[in-house]
Amino acid sequence: MYLSFINMLILEDHYCLHCILCSFT
Repeated sequence: MYLSFINMLILEDHYCLHCILCSFT
């Protein structure tokens, strides 16, 4: 459960970063 929660945060962070990178290009 806890691991899955961390995984979710990492995924969200990855998507957030992707959005930021996309807005720069």
